Amino acid sequence: MVRIQKGIAGALTPFGILARFRAGRHSGQGMVEYALILVLVSIVVIVILLTMGHQIANVFSNVAAALGFSGCNPGPGGGSC
Repeated sequence: MVRIQKGIAGALTPFGILARFRAGRHSGQGMVEYALILVLVSIVVIVILLTMGHQIANVFSNVAAALGFSGCNPGPGGGSC
């Protein structure tokens, strides 16, 4: 029986067989790559926060002061500041 193959893999049969073989062999590779990307992004964020943390805190303090927040939190009992 003649089987009709579709797509680029069908047109380039030897390459299609190789691609299917490699795809089956590396089925868990995608999850490992996502984990490595997540670790890399986490390291970059930590380094940025360590180097620029004080500047970022100053920006938020300036914004809070401009909006009129004093930083006083009397709590649920309604104490004084």
